[in-house]
Amino acid sequence: ALYPAWPELYEFKALLHERLNQPSERADALRKAISGHPNPPDAWTALGDALLAAGRNAESLEAYGQAAGMALQHLPSRVALGRAA
Repeated sequence: ALYPAWPELYEFKALLHERLNQPSERADALRKAISGHPNPPDAWTALGDALLAAGRNAESLEAYGQAAGMALQHLPSRVALGRAA
């Protein structure tokens, strides 16, 4: 297992899964990254993207909502919410 205090390692793992077209595995890595550092809206938006790509639309809406709630001016999460709805 990767060291949980380093969310960047999980973010890197998520990028690898994205390149391999493995959205569910990407989502799992992003959840671990977020658990180590829960506040970055970009990570929540990326999680929403991965869940949407995996066909898990309801979960993607929750992730996008988290991102939008953290930063009301966070444009990528606002656009993603509209895409997933």
